[in-house]
Amino acid sequence: MKRFAIAFAIAALLPAGLLPAAGHAQAGYPSKQITIVVPFGAGGGTDVLTRIVGARISEQVGQPVIVENKPGASGIIGTNQVAKAPADGYTVLMVPSLLAIGQAIRPKPPYDLQKDFASVSIIGETPFVLISSPDFAAKSLPDLVRMAKAQPGKFSYASTGQGSTAHLAVELLKNTAGIDLLHVPMSREPEAVTEVMTGRIDVMFASLQAASAHVKAGKLRGLAVGSQKRVSVLPDVPSTAEAGYAAVQAVSWYGLMVPAGTPADAVSKLHGEVAKAIAAPDVAKRFLDMGTEPSALTPKEMDAVIAAELVRWKNTADAIGLKVE
Repeated sequence: MKRFAIAFAIAALLPAGLLPAAGHAQAGYPSKQITIVVPFGAGGGTDVLTRIVGARISEQVGQPVIVENKPGASGIIGTNQVAKAPADGYTVLMVPSLLAIGQAIRPKPPYDLQKDFASVSIIGETPFVLISSPDFAAKSLPDLVRMAKAQPGKFSYASTGQGSTAHLAVELLKNTAGIDLLHVPMSREPEAVTEVMTGRIDVMFASLQAASAHVKAGKLRGLAVGSQKRVSVLPDVPSTAEAGYAAVQAVSWYGLMVPAGTPADAVSKLHGEVAKAIAAPDVAKRFLDMGTEPSALTPKEMDAVIAAELVRWKNTADAIGLKVE
């Protein structure tokens, strides 16, 4: 006991600057395994992107980085698990934009991305592309708007279900442009794309993964990419901003977050490793091959994206009376 008393007395006499700082990560972070929780099943795009980045970060830091799939309840199970994990930088959540949509359209969301988590970085963005059959009369987004205004309710759009990005993006377009389009929800994107390709449904906001090859082959027409600028995989398709509808954003993004209260230096270190991984040419190529534009937004930039998304999709859902329990 005497040794502990002496040690305590010595510590009390040390200048504050020599004492370990509260709220800071342990020296040498990361010094052990990092776990990235994907709140969806294995094999999907979110999972694949996470594994690409995780493997590269592991090489960079010399520590294991494992990906753990925790699917269930539209991402809620895995998300809540990370929210309750120790805030030490060793448990990370992969956050696809669908989690922000889920929070925005639920009356009582079971998680809060802004309060329960701290942003690390958005690692990639996949804009959706508004597609039609090559035989459809509209050759551009302004054409579609003019036609829809002239014949309200005549033209249809497909989606992958209520509350999906494909659904809400068109509803945002309808509200912004003042047009009426008939919603045809479907369960799977490939079937929805096929319906548009055959002309049985007029238009759809589809993911680049599902649509870009068909657009390049001339089997679909790209009317607009749902982003501020064009994307490298479809350089000839104008953005919604170019078409005069900058407010119409249809972008899936993928980001990393940690539990709220994680030391700032751990967040900074992790962001730096993410940015380094994304900048690697082979990683960037694998992202682009999947139709995802690599990015390494700062924590503050990711905070701003989430804040804007929550407002955008809540307003859109409220406008059509959409509530998901």
